[in-house]
Amino acid sequence: MALISPNVPVCQALKEKIKSEIEMSSRHSYETIAKLLDLVANTNKEIEKDQHLVILLGQIDTLAQNFKELEVLSKKKGRYIPPHEQRKSTGDESRRIEDMLLIILQKLNEQDRVLEEMRENFEVLNQMIGSHSRSIKLIENLMGHVLPHLYPNRQGRLPSDTMSNPENEDKVGKLLKSTGWRAEKLVGDPDLDRRLDPQFKQEEPQISASDDDELVAAQRVELRSKKMNDPSRIRNPQPSISSPPIPE
Repeated sequence: MALISPNVPVCQALKEKIKSEIEMSSRHSYETIAKLLDLVANTNKEIEKDQHLVILLGQIDTLAQNFKELEVLSKKKGRYIPPHEQRKSTGDESRRIEDMLLIILQKLNEQDRVLEEMRENFEVLNQMIGSHSRSIKLIENLMGHVLPHLYPNRQGRLPSDTMSNPENEDKVGKLLKSTGWRAEKLVGDPDLDRRLDPQFKQEEPQISASDDDELVAAQRVELRSKKMNDPSRIRNPQPSISSPPIPE
């Protein structure tokens, strides 16, 4: 016969209580875990929202920058131009640029023409200067032949450095006027280069008749002036003897 302890109901009550506690604790743990999972999920959602907000804020900043750039462009251009009008305006701009380039090219051509004319004028001036210098040289050489005592020419110096006698300037002017000398005849003379040639002295007999006449006339006037100014030809005036008065 089995012995039954008087504490059996107490033990059963304890078992049931423990069992209920375990069930309650397990239920509480499940609830806690579920709450924790919900909290984690909510936290992840909030993090994703924050990330989306950051991305959206970056896009908003980009859009604001683009808007500012477009605003600046619109202020520069004045108004919005549709694409077809932009093509038309581009064509007009290209035509305007071509017209400006044509105008610039025409101006450059005109400047080239003016420069070419100036160059030709300079060449003509150089020729005239050379002709005048040769004429002056020829005149001075002729003056040296005609009046060697009035214009002694120094060797190794320019014809313009010829020493002149200031006392005889009036005589030279009168002599040139009396002989009918014209310096303008020498300017543009085709035989000027030949006359300035160093061999010109050997070809002096080939000088034209008009030049010979002028040289001969100048020499004649020079000889006449020498004779007139020769002190040996000047006679002392004899004192005139007055007749005695007739007595009345």
